[in-house]
Formats: sequence, structure tokens, C-alpha cells
Amino acid sequence: MDLALALASRSYDTSEQPVIKLTDSCTSLLPTLLGHYPDSRMLLMYSDLESFLVAILRSPGRREFARNMLTRSRLDLTAVGLRRLVKDEDLGDGRCIALVWLSLMYPFMRLLASLPRRVRSLKSDVLFSSPMETVTAVDEFFSLGIGESRLRAHLNGGVLSRDAKRRAVQFDNEQRNAEQLAAAEIFRDEIDEALEWTSGITAGAPIPGELPNPI
Repeated sequence: MDLALALASRSYDTSEQPVIKLTDSCTSLLPTLLGHYPDSRMLLMYSDLESFLVAILRSPGRREFARNMLTRSRLDLTAVGLRRLVKDEDLGDGRCIALVWLSLMYPFMRLLASLPRRVRSLKSDVLFSSPMETVTAVDEFFSLGIGESRLRAHLNGGVLSRDAKRRAVQFDNEQRNAEQLAAAEIFRDEIDEALEWTSGITAGAPIPGELPNPI
């Protein structure tokens, strides 16, 4: 852990502030990382369950990805005292994806409640709808010192105008929203079944539509 953090947080100038972007596979490590660096801060980016379902159901290969994440997701839920949510039966794709989402949301909520001054949340829709305001808030939260003019130059330069995974594809938020709505209708039965199932198993501790401590 020490070696990995040292490599990930190295900088090339004393004025630089290192920022480490973790994958969702590192969810169980988040408390350890915050404890390792007492002055560090963390931003947790998330989406609502329906958007999460749409993103995975419509993408080739992502259903299998979610199934591959299921073992780790069950361990992460057990680690935060939610063993009751771990289902041993063979789950359909929608329920499997929902369980992966829950294994992210509950640890996020625990961190946001325990360290509100150091941990903030960001809903992905907010970034896409208000990019300048969002990156400015992130700049201030991490004390990066980038400044409005440089941030605006990056945004105007196209950092949010290309698809992150398909660089040749242009990105437009209105088009993104339209594609999400269209995909949601295609997979409506699977989505609705997963939403209803999730609502049932989380009735005692529901996930709010907006996580606390927004950036």
C-alpha cells in the first residue's frame, strides 16, 4: 500500500498537488486511504440507479463486467455491515447491476457521514449540466490553484466534447441525455424490475436521490 500510494501521489514540482483517481474496485480501500493521509480530501462521483442500469445494460460486454464485479460487491457490502443485502441466488442482470451500485453507494454514504469536511459528493449529471461551476468547485475543494481562466480554457478546448472511452466520438450533453432516454425505453422492463427489487431490499435504509455533502 505504501509503495503504491507513493508512486500514485508523486509530483514533478513542489507547487503541484497530486490527485489520485481510483477505480470502483478500490471502494473498500477508501477509509484506509483517508486514514493514511490525514490532510487528504476525497470526491465521490456517482449516478442514480436508473442511469447506472442504463449505462451498463446498453453497453456491449458491460453486463458480464457487472457479473464479474459481483463477488467483490458482496464483500464490500458485508464490510459495511450489510450482509443481509448479499443474495446467494442467481441474480438476473438488472439485479446484479443494482447490487454492484449498492456496494458503491453504502460505503460512500458512510464516508460522507463520518468525514463531512474531507469527503464531498458529485452527481455525474451535475458535472455535465454545469461543467464550469463544477470544476471551479473541485479546484477550490482540492486547493489545486488552477484558476478560472485555465479551467475555462480546458473546457473550451474540448475536454468535455469527446467521448471518454471513444475518443473519435463527439460528446454533447443533450445528445447524451437523448441516448439515455432512448436506451431506457429499450430496457424498460429490466430497469423497472431492478428498481422495484432494489426498493424492496433497501426499504430499511434507502439510498437518497442526492448524496449528502455535494461539491
